Amino acid sequence: MKKIYIALTAMALLTLTSCKDNMTSLSNPDNRTFIREADGSFETQFQALWEGINQSYVFWDVDKTDWDARRDELIALGRELDALGKLGKLDFKSSVIEEKIRKPFLGLIDHHMGITVINPYSQAAFEDKDAYYFMPSDSEVKNRPYYTAPKKFTAYHNVLKTTFGLRLTQDMYGKYVDPETKKEIYLISALIDGCVPYLHMSGYDVAVILENQTETEAQKVLNPFFENIRDLKKAGKLKGIILDNRDNSGGALADMRYVVGLFINEEMDMMYNRTKNGLGKYDYSNWVRQYIEPNRDDACYVGDLGNIPYVVLQNVNSISMGEMSTNTISRLGSGVTIGTRTYGGHGTLMVSNTYEQNGYNGSYNQIDYQGGHSVYTTNTMSMLFNKKTDKWEVLEGIGLYPDIECKLDEKQFILGTDNQVVRAMDYIKSKQ
Repeated sequence: MKKIYIALTAMALLTLTSCKDNMTSLSNPDNRTFIREADGSFETQFQALWEGINQSYVFWDVDKTDWDARRDELIALGRELDALGKLGKLDFKSSVIEEKIRKPFLGLIDHHMGITVINPYSQAAFEDKDAYYFMPSDSEVKNRPYYTAPKKFTAYHNVLKTTFGLRLTQDMYGKYVDPETKKEIYLISALIDGCVPYLHMSGYDVAVILENQTETEAQKVLNPFFENIRDLKKAGKLKGIILDNRDNSGGALADMRYVVGLFINEEMDMMYNRTKNGLGKYDYSNWVRQYIEPNRDDACYVGDLGNIPYVVLQNVNSISMGEMSTNTISRLGSGVTIGTRTYGGHGTLMVSNTYEQNGYNGSYNQIDYQGGHSVYTTNTMSMLFNKKTDKWEVLEGIGLYPDIECKLDEKQFILGTDNQVVRAMDYIKSKQ
């Protein structure tokens, strides 16, 4: 899952104090020597994974997982797999083995977390060719009754065209390749009925795209969306905005200055974050307020939208920045969300993922990956505003409920109608 860039207020790191009584090692989990030594067997690899997560996980005061018991489970599993490996009877990529490996990690609420386990009995594992990567959260999310598999953006684009036909007075599709991660971001921009700008992205990197001095395919898709909002608002013809965050896997938090900052007159809270500041499970910093300011310097700044509806579409595959932007926009005076409950991966990720640079929390063995076990996990615990309870809460692993529930009609979608975008347009017309 793509990194989210965020600058946190600097805070002093406390002296390394409390740590678990039964922790067998206080080694930095990102230390390459420690990783290589631990990867000599499944048993030592699983023990290292347990210890690394125990030290680096930021949700222990809200996560109810009995992690102490999982350590015994992991060591027993390691011994079982080691016995098979030594006998040459280990089918590492079989569904049975993969399910055994996944099981001890299930239930952890961090919905960014990804874990890599290698086969120490295969030389290819150390070349990143015989490794098993999984996200524990996938099992929980895929069992939700409203789950839908992510769709190709070409399908979204084609159905948008068949849904609205000649009502699309502008229609653009493009792709952007992130130069750092090489991740492809797909973009759809349209103007519906000449008065409702629409934007759908598979991930967030708006600031990087728009601030690039060289015009790209992605700029040609993005620029008209913001320009249409500005021009229609100025002419008194803007009827609504649709930001489609369905199947948006996240990205740069800096993009808030475009999808939110262009439409506010005063600074606005986005979330509250805290991080670990020691090896102990409950060594935390204070909560730090994160906010967004009006983006008045941008040529497309329009300020408060008044009663013009700003609709965000969300679904179970709206993750990370795909959720944070949704949550913030929903708290604008005219903001409303439509769709189904989101994925629930809200913790922010730093620019760097290395354990040494981030202190006591977050991912390890992620930079310049050279093989070996690894963990990709959030660096901060975040609180988002829960409109249901009117409180700031940790919603990790839960996700955001929509203001208006509307499930995707898969049969209609196959036949060429996107009922969720239609519902958004109906809301813009009636505000109901």
